[in-house]
Amino acid sequence: MANPAAGVCGGLIALAGRTDTTEALKNVYVPTLVMVGEHDTLTPPAAAQSLSQRIATATLQTIPHAGHMSNMENPAAFNEHLLAFLRTLPA
Repeated sequence: MANPAAGVCGGLIALAGRTDTTEALKNVYVPTLVMVGEHDTLTPPAAAQSLSQRIATATLQTIPHAGHMSNMENPAAFNEHLLAFLRTLPA
């Protein structure tokens, strides 16, 4: 799934001006699922791993054969990981 270069550039420019709130992640204490496509170039797996390591209750799942839009590029794997995570939560 291709993204128009102008759209990606515009998004990156908008993101560049945002405030870094990474430190706030240490205050997240609810079960958290972090999913990343194995071929994601916008938010690479290493970035997702770094993010998940900052949340004590995080679970990291890598979606195979997917990029940044993993829910659309590999919906079966995405849904499998999402449903498995949801089943671990109290009713």
